[in-house]
Amino acid sequence: MTKLYYVYRVEFPDSTYYIGYRGSKKAASDDFLVTYFSSSKIVAERMKRTNEYFGTIIYKDLEKGDAYEREQKLIHEHINDPLCLNQVCYYKREGFGVISDAAKEKLSVKSKARWKDPEYKERLRAAHKARWAANPELKERQVARLKGKKRPEHSAALAGRPGHTKCKGVPKPKGHGAKVSASTKGVPKSEAAKQKMSGPKPRVCRLTDRKELSVNHYTRWINSLLLQEERV
Repeated sequence: MTKLYYVYRVEFPDSTYYIGYRGSKKAASDDFLVTYFSSSKIVAERMKRTNEYFGTIIYKDLEKGDAYEREQKLIHEHINDPLCLNQVCYYKREGFGVISDAAKEKLSVKSKARWKDPEYKERLRAAHKARWAANPELKERQVARLKGKKRPEHSAALAGRPGHTKCKGVPKPKGHGAKVSASTKGVPKSEAAKQKMSGPKPRVCRLTDRKELSVNHYTRWINSLLLQEERV
């Protein structure tokens, strides 16, 4: 089911109120004040102190951009009301709803800087690994979604990048082989993998002397010839 957005308003006994918007795959009435209350810390603190509050769904079944614009417009209309708990409004500000090229460049620089931090990379990797381990159905959905589908544009974009299977000739980082070996050591192999490893290896014919060689030996022989040509 596609996620739809709604705009809501939470009111308290002292007549104060808060305006926000939210996206959910559930119907708005099944989500608001049922599984979701508010992302505002101010509202959350007030809800902890009292159970006397009620909410109103102002708009529902909207696209994200439309919901955000309507929410900000309502906040703009009430931001000067002392009873309004919203503290920030972006409506009618310069660049509202649009990210400038300068802002995009700034975000790009920050993102690249974060990825250079090994602690950040490890923290993100651990979080991603934990998410997959805790949600086996997530992996099943991903496999079902991509199984049997060819994406030539995606493959072409990845070809030649370090770590990709189509990186023939691309130098591997130091310790790459040791990491691969450690990650597969002790992991039970499938029956198909066992049969492939125990079966006869493909062979080719070296036409110069009609000698039959394994593919690996043939590759070494070709490489030795190329090396000799470079030395000449």
